[in-house]
Amino acid sequence: MNKYLFSSLTPAIIGISASITLIAPASVMALEQREILRRATEFTVMIDGREEGSGVIIKRDGNTYTVLTNRHVVDSLDVNFSQLTGTYKVITPDGETYTIDDNKIKHLEGYDLATIEFNSNRNYTVAIPSTENAELTDNVHIFGFPKIFSDFNERSAYIEGATVIRVGTQGFDGYNILFDKRPPAGTSGGPLLDENGFLLGIHGLGDTQEGIPIDANNQRYTGGAIPIKSYLEQTNTFATPQNPKLPDDPLSVGQRKAQEGDYRGAISYFDQALQANPNNLYAYYFRGEAFYYLKDYRSAINSFNQVLRLDSNNVSGYLYRGLVYYNLKEYEKAIADYNQAINLNPNYADGYANRGKTYFQQNKYDQALESFNQAISLNPNNAEFYNDRGLTYRNLQKYNEAIADYNQAINLNPNYADAYSHRGVTYNKLEQYQRAISDYNRAIEINPNSSLYFYNRGISYFKLEEYQRGISDCNRAIEINDNWGNDILLDSAYLNRGSGYYELEEYQRAISDLTRAVELNPNNALAYYNRGKAYKDSGNRQNALSDFRQAARLYQQQGDTERYERAMNQIRELEN
Repeated sequence: MNKYLFSSLTPAIIGISASITLIAPASVMALEQREILRRATEFTVMIDGREEGSGVIIKRDGNTYTVLTNRHVVDSLDVNFSQLTGTYKVITPDGETYTIDDNKIKHLEGYDLATIEFNSNRNYTVAIPSTENAELTDNVHIFGFPKIFSDFNERSAYIEGATVIRVGTQGFDGYNILFDKRPPAGTSGGPLLDENGFLLGIHGLGDTQEGIPIDANNQRYTGGAIPIKSYLEQTNTFATPQNPKLPDDPLSVGQRKAQEGDYRGAISYFDQALQANPNNLYAYYFRGEAFYYLKDYRSAINSFNQVLRLDSNNVSGYLYRGLVYYNLKEYEKAIADYNQAINLNPNYADGYANRGKTYFQQNKYDQALESFNQAISLNPNNAEFYNDRGLTYRNLQKYNEAIADYNQAINLNPNYADAYSHRGVTYNKLEQYQRAISDYNRAIEINPNSSLYFYNRGISYFKLEEYQRGISDCNRAIEINDNWGNDILLDSAYLNRGSGYYELEEYQRAISDLTRAVELNPNNALAYYNRGKAYKDSGNRQNALSDFRQAARLYQQQGDTERYERAMNQIRELEN
């Protein structure tokens, strides 16, 4: 998956020294959720590695930052713990990535809490703990960076309001705050915030840890958090675990199998978890993910149906089932699921973005644009949102607006190869071919194994009548396509290369390539037309007539009057 850049927000550095006590104002007006979202993005980080999770910058001491997260996010270490390094990485709000020294990961015994450290001379905001304890019926806010299980999306910020429904003192693994929403996977370790944006606690996976209910007597809750005071009161007791071992419950083993790419093996373990507990929502959720990667979309839908049976308000369940419907090209069902996700959480940017992508596939560009505008207003630091809106503007022939969006995507992520490629296509539309080639060069530098980038650069060279360079790029596109999979319309690559050979008067090579294009796509009218020209100029009148007649028939069926007349003129010329 792509990794994720966020614009740097103006930092407010708090707690430079570990000895500073942070005091939250006693009476502050409740903030709008969008303002809480903005503040939370300043001190919340993404954690990537064997697990994906979130974390809170809780302390700064010189250039050393401490991140508080869940133990289960960073405890999947091998037994030879002392030899490991770089198992986990922290991605900060400005998009920087820091490798974590695994030997400095510390756990708090009896709690699902851990601290990790990274060093940086940059200024990052430190979260402010709340001075108040959570109470029943309090309105709280869940924040983090959900896991996205396909390469369709970047991971982006998630915020959702919830209500505290139980406060205890002896919750399993320290989960003493229970609330009525279920945070999506990937947000574990993220902050639970009060109405003023102060840190109440660290929330975890939800209603179970290692298969043990947090609260066996009350099943109304769906999520839990560990109060921040558990960290503040026991900061000095966090310690590096001795001889840590991987958890061996079926759900954990299944997740590790999935991370290794063994999705069928993962499914077998998720099935074991479901045999032990037929209502294990997370087993259904992760099983749906594994089926998705296997492209067994119907089985994925069945699993997500079970997620929604168990929790009809599960935002991620609707979002990801919509993604599966999208891949099945069942766009109306996908949109219905995205609408439901948005209704449940109007501040979930991914819901709007995925809906926009679906409208785009339906050629409903105005509706797509509206959805992308919403996504960007909620999360203006997601490069993919700008790239997708740029594609929409391009299809609306608003090329300047498209280029502005690609520029912003590249500003947020200078290594976003697709954004360079898409901007190049737009420059082609504007007949600015040298600029297009410059963008394709950069895209190819970032990802030299994309046949599409070579294919598009070849078009620019052909437009500049640099036929040898265009042919060379078609050669590379076809070679990569054969080796790496079909990310171009292969018939078009042969058509373009054949057309280039025609311009160089290498008619037999042109005919060979154009014949291959016709074999791959018998409805490619331009391939017949261009092969007709090659036959005509090489003196084969009969084959030329046959190809022009076929081209004319296809153009007539397609309603392309101009090209139909062009083909008919060739026929008349040969028949006279």
